[in-house]
Amino acid sequence: MSPQWTTADPGCGSSEGIACRRTRLSDVAEHAAEMQQGFRRVASDIDAYWSGGGHDSWVARAVAQAAVWGRLHEWAASERQTLARYADDVESIARRAERQKAIRADAVVILAQASLVGVGGGLGAAGLGDWLVDKAESARDPRADDARDASLAAERALAALALERKEADARAVAALRAVRETFHGVRRPSMPHGIDTDDLAVLSPVQLLVTLAALSPTDLRRVAAAAPDLADLVRQADPAVVVGWWASLDDRQRASFVRDAPNLVGTLEGVDYANRDRANRNVLAASRQRLEGERAMLREHREWLVAHSTGHSVMESPDWLATEARLVTVASALAAVSSVEKTLTKGTKTRPRQLVSLTDLETHPKAAVAIGDLDSADHVTFVVPGMGTTVAGSLGAYSRGAENLATQQATILQSRGVHESVATVAWLGYEAPGESDVGGVLGNDLASKGGHRLSGSLGGMKARRGWPANGSPISVVGHSYGSIAAAYAATETGMGSLVLLGSAGMPPAISRAGGLRVPDGRVFASLSWRDGWAPIGQKFGLRRAPTDPLFGAQVFSSGAGVVDGQAYPGVTKHGPLIHHGEGDGFSYLDKGTYSLYNTAIASLSLPPQEIDR
Repeated sequence: MSPQWTTADPGCGSSEGIACRRTRLSDVAEHAAEMQQGFRRVASDIDAYWSGGGHDSWVARAVAQAAVWGRLHEWAASERQTLARYADDVESIARRAERQKAIRADAVVILAQASLVGVGGGLGAAGLGDWLVDKAESARDPRADDARDASLAAERALAALALERKEADARAVAALRAVRETFHGVRRPSMPHGIDTDDLAVLSPVQLLVTLAALSPTDLRRVAAAAPDLADLVRQADPAVVVGWWASLDDRQRASFVRDAPNLVGTLEGVDYANRDRANRNVLAASRQRLEGERAMLREHREWLVAHSTGHSVMESPDWLATEARLVTVASALAAVSSVEKTLTKGTKTRPRQLVSLTDLETHPKAAVAIGDLDSADHVTFVVPGMGTTVAGSLGAYSRGAENLATQQATILQSRGVHESVATVAWLGYEAPGESDVGGVLGNDLASKGGHRLSGSLGGMKARRGWPANGSPISVVGHSYGSIAAAYAATETGMGSLVLLGSAGMPPAISRAGGLRVPDGRVFASLSWRDGWAPIGQKFGLRRAPTDPLFGAQVFSSGAGVVDGQAYPGVTKHGPLIHHGEGDGFSYLDKGTYSLYNTAIASLSLPPQEIDR
């Protein structure tokens, strides 16, 4: 698609580059077809000498690899065909344009001669073109009429060819874009007949939910795939209204949303958590399949670039850099997917794990995993992480910490003869600042945004469970920078208890515990004297320590302690989880620590005097 062509020369441009690209694509398509057939043969022939579970798993992998190679073959063949059609179109235009240019050139010569006769000679090159036509008319040369007609006809033909070239360019660009989008896994299906994305976008969240519920499963699946941004719109719906809407659906409709539009209901506050878990697991599985397929093709494309490099360094080419950048994004997203998958395998019958939310896998992955049943638990505690936490690197640790807390809470309730159930949530639902992000760590912007998101999750739970606005059965435990996000959430929505562990300090906007939407005496804080990081965040972030008496929180100990004759170790590092075996230290959420014991009591909304200070 050469940019040099003009209306005067619509066939301009060399086809050598296109021919070279087509040759390379032919090589890729041929190699991919061979690999696809090879995997198919292996999957088929292995039946003769292997059977059992291992065989089935291996065959499934072979079939999956055959599909990946088949998709690569399809991409290469499709792009080659697109370029071939475009090359044929341009060559046809170029041939016809050359004929018209020759006719016009002959006519210009005749008109020039006629013009020279009319003006007595001396006309230079600047006298050619339209000026010649006028001069030839005045000279009344008998050859001028035919030449003028031929020139005008040639110009009209070239203009038509220019329009044809423009249309050929547009077709090729659209076709190549479609092929590339299919290759990169971002092509969106078309909307069902009679449904327009713009029409849906102007609906209110509730109107959109009602409209979607009326669709057939097939149409719902197509809408969800063609317009994934609708998930952002439906999430704006009032959770209390969503509860009623979800209850109005029959089992078939609810199952269709979970199966056919999981991205719409997996993070929709007001939907029951069991169905959200199923929907988000569907999103997780589909994300892995899509990302692995894209990674395989990107790697193959990178190898192809190396094999077909011409002289210059392939690693400096835009194609290579774009491929490498995309590979990094895909690898990061897959790491997050793997972390979530591994975390979910830790669930048990008595204490299941629910995938409460999963978003932004390809930017800043966010997830929330519940330990216990959020649809039935009598007490729910959200655990909010601090700086440097990511889904890929931290979800497992915080899920372990949340489980430690749930176990300690259950033990305390049982020891008091209270027959109530607990659930905790490892809530990595905001973008925490990185450890090297000094501005983020010392600032409050990310915490404020995180607090707003957390407030939405808490509001959704209160609506779903029919709990009071003060959120008395809900508590929030914030660690490090996460304590700031937790406190910001408490400025927006009510909660039964707020526990601030190893806090990076409270910002000026949150100067006193009494200003939070938490019952009097239910804001708690603890800071180990051996925690070296929290004071840095307080000092350089110009934030007040929540353990400061002027803040007004109930302060409890994170040192060593004894309860009913049992010794509990104290916190030795910022953490929140550092104990893996003998010789390791302890932090706030490590199993068996005095900090964990006191945090459990505080988060259960037990009387403050129960907490050892």
